[in-house]
Amino acid sequence: MMGLYTYRFSNYVSTIIGLLALLILLSVLAIGGSKLFHTFYGDSGIYLSYAKNIAHGNFFDFNPGYFSSGSTSPLWAVLLSPAFWFTNSLFMIKVISLGFTLLAFVTLYFASKHISSSPFAAAISLGLCMYFLPINGFLGFESPLIIILLSVLIILNYNILNYNSKQRLLLLLTIVWACIPLTRPDATSIVLVNVVMLLFMQKNKGRVFFAAVCAAIPALVYVAYSKLTLGLFSVSAYCRAFALRENSPVFLGLHYSSSLLSLLFRAPIVYWVVYILVGSITLFYLNRSRWLFGMLFVILLLYIIMLSIISPVTSYAARYALPIVPFLAVAMAIITSRMISPIIDKPILAWLMLAPVAVLVLINPISVFHKAVSSNEIHPYTAATIFEKPLVIYLNKTLRKNTVILFYEVQDRFYLRKDLQVLSLDGITDGKVAPYLASGNMQAFLNRYKPNYWVANKAVYYRKFLESSILRKVMDKTTGKLGASITFGNITFTNIKIRKKPSIKGFSNYLDVYHLTYS
Repeated sequence: MMGLYTYRFSNYVSTIIGLLALLILLSVLAIGGSKLFHTFYGDSGIYLSYAKNIAHGNFFDFNPGYFSSGSTSPLWAVLLSPAFWFTNSLFMIKVISLGFTLLAFVTLYFASKHISSSPFAAAISLGLCMYFLPINGFLGFESPLIIILLSVLIILNYNILNYNSKQRLLLLLTIVWACIPLTRPDATSIVLVNVVMLLFMQKNKGRVFFAAVCAAIPALVYVAYSKLTLGLFSVSAYCRAFALRENSPVFLGLHYSSSLLSLLFRAPIVYWVVYILVGSITLFYLNRSRWLFGMLFVILLLYIIMLSIISPVTSYAARYALPIVPFLAVAMAIITSRMISPIIDKPILAWLMLAPVAVLVLINPISVFHKAVSSNEIHPYTAATIFEKPLVIYLNKTLRKNTVILFYEVQDRFYLRKDLQVLSLDGITDGKVAPYLASGNMQAFLNRYKPNYWVANKAVYYRKFLESSILRKVMDKTTGKLGASITFGNITFTNIKIRKKPSIKGFSNYLDVYHLTYS
């Protein structure tokens, strides 16, 4: 009886410390998120035009009435769309983003707790997630949704491999598998790894294979429709991959990047990663967790290859590496749970050791998060700034119906009139420039699609495919010169508006607006 009492009391200690740590983290996140309610970001801002159109019945349209596979996460755009049923839509966008970010931490906590059986270990494992998720989540990216889906995937796999009710759980896993490619296309690799693992470990391989086929249908329909209508399986994936490779260094003809490795092996994250890798090797013999450690190593290797060579990431590595995080966090919880097991039945010792450890382990991630929230580099980016509202108001008042405008910062679509059409200079939302990216032949591109206006910015100076293009030549001779006109071939560019205010650091504001005429 005394042994049972001691065990329960010790488990109570772990639960109390774990829940307190979780509560502190969630409170810090909620406070930080509230401070970013007026902060927006360009790339995530693209989702808002999709969400607005979805809310009004135009599913997966960037320009109303025209399908676009330019949303990296079509499922996330759907989840954001209810915000536009309210008048204060941007406020509701922030509420949804904050809610999903908090839910992502809670879901990951329960995944870690469920498998490690240690609330304390689960709570401190969330510290690793603090380096990757919150800022991206609060700025409106799909980041919290992929964490939620992968955390649920881990829980379902654990239960399928260790408990009964496998048919019902496999149905739920099928839904998760179906959602992941529509949230993060690169995370499809994780689904494939998971399917192969279950095919090896489950007796009823036919049921697993059938579930995988069913799960693939929504994403296959989406990319097939994109291929039929736009000529690319995903205009976002194709054009983003081109941009990543364009800016990456080359060695012996091979594009590469060390950004992900630099991220994982930079203090203090490197201490967490080494702890997890060493612990994973040590505990690989655990029957109930071997599958997780195996998946962790395969997925880690896959992402290093993908983000270093296949689509070499040169910036925002933390955002691209996010799908690795749930596996690292759960593995960390398992390792920590095994390490503290000798003291868990000693209540006083558990209090004396675990509480200070929780504080020491979580203080740095919280500090890093606080600095990021307080950063002056983030706060200037209001909705009016990111969506260039003053410029768009001018365009809305000036331009005639059905005018086509060439934009690099396509998120400006948000405040633009519905009858005005956005043509993407880097192809991120429509893919129309894709055949011209390699050659940089913008004159042929312009002659094919004949935009009436061009909102010019600094992209011509930092995108390599524009360096020797007609657009660069136009800006070299006429930028900042109101009324200046220049002709190249059959296209005449006339500068009708120049930016009078200084550009905001870190954001490519418009510099000039040109009227294009074709002879």
